[in-house]
Amino acid sequence: MLERWLGEDTFREGVRRYLKEHRFGNAEAADLWQALGAVSHQDVEAVLKSFTDQAGYPLLTFELKGKTLSLQQRRFVAAGVEPPPQLWTLPIFVRYGRGQQVARRAILLDSASTSLELEFEPEWLFPDDGGVGYYRWRLDSPGLRELVHLSPREKLAYLYNSRGLAKAGLISAGQRLAAAEPFLGDAHPAVVSNALADLDGLANLFVDDRNEADWRRYCQRLMAPLVTRYGLLPRPGEHPKVEELRPVLLVMLARYGGDPAVLEAAGRGTRAYLAGSDEVDPSLVDAYLEIALHDADVEMVDEVKEAMLKARDPQRRTTLLTALGLFGRAQAQEKAMDLMLDRAVTPSDLRTLLGTNSISEVRRRRLQAWIFAHFGALRGKIPTPFLASVVGSLSGARDRESLRQMLEFFGAQQDDSGVLKRELEKLRERVEARIAEREREQKSFDAALKP
Repeated sequence: MLERWLGEDTFREGVRRYLKEHRFGNAEAADLWQALGAVSHQDVEAVLKSFTDQAGYPLLTFELKGKTLSLQQRRFVAAGVEPPPQLWTLPIFVRYGRGQQVARRAILLDSASTSLELEFEPEWLFPDDGGVGYYRWRLDSPGLRELVHLSPREKLAYLYNSRGLAKAGLISAGQRLAAAEPFLGDAHPAVVSNALADLDGLANLFVDDRNEADWRRYCQRLMAPLVTRYGLLPRPGEHPKVEELRPVLLVMLARYGGDPAVLEAAGRGTRAYLAGSDEVDPSLVDAYLEIALHDADVEMVDEVKEAMLKARDPQRRTTLLTALGLFGRAQAQEKAMDLMLDRAVTPSDLRTLLGTNSISEVRRRRLQAWIFAHFGALRGKIPTPFLASVVGSLSGARDRESLRQMLEFFGAQQDDSGVLKRELEKLRERVEARIAEREREQKSFDAALKP
């Protein structure tokens, strides 16, 4: 954001000046701000100090009436939190247009609110030209968020912004879903991949037995065109970012669509990988394992463990270790979780397994029960600071009963170091935020799934 404000050449000149003046010596943040300010003749220190000397970052609200653009700033906070009075000094870049006419405007905002006159009355306006703004934004004027005018970077910024606004209760879950959906047809695979990640995040919070059928129909409708466009296997000459997109697509196709071609390919690829074959495309290994092991029988746990123990390549061992946390059937997951107490699994390995066993709510509940049942043995195996990972692995909970059980269980454990108390407070905050979001937005999400 600062580089965009000052200009690339000026920014680099300021950094070079800073390095030259302080080489072989000591420096502090203000020295860099002063060097940048000296070459740019701008009050760089005021901008950067407003971010480094106070917590948080701003939420900007834009309102357009005719040619008049009004802006307000306040601290961006979670839903239900009253923001303290804070101000930032920050450069803002807006782009707007009407027909073939497009204009840009740079604004240095250093007050709670301001208004300015644009060159003409726009049909659309984007509040983060270039996608570099270190702020969240809201655009209250209807009909101005024209996605066709955005670059890939700006589309990613748009998605990140929608994600943040939804968590803060500033837009509904249905609006967030509607914001992500158009990007699934985007030409750039990185944009599509991020839109899919948004859908997956919404599913982890809002999908349960009651609305799962609606969610599956919704996903199948959206993902069928993506299979046609990108295919199930790598293609010669495809965009490098498709390599990152395809695994996400395959997992979602299997998880929410039950696509038989994907399931068959994942099963075949997993068997080949466990056998040591190098014929499986490396970009697909993780996705194949996640898909195949979700419905694998309990006997497969021993196969994956044996392959991990035989692995000589560190990357292969890490991949197989992660795979041990991906079993979806209850009996298989129980057996795989028991390996966390196996001598072959180090304390560092254990943190990986804690993370992968908590990916879905069903599996997280099983992990919670397992931790409660084996907590004594678990804490006897790991260094005390690692207890934070044990508690943190359960922070994806989304119901009050699970939260009550965790607060009661961990609160009763001996905690001379205070690690459990500190992490439990973080867990309480995260889970209460998830519960509040579900209670606030479940109806909006369900309504958005209906045709």
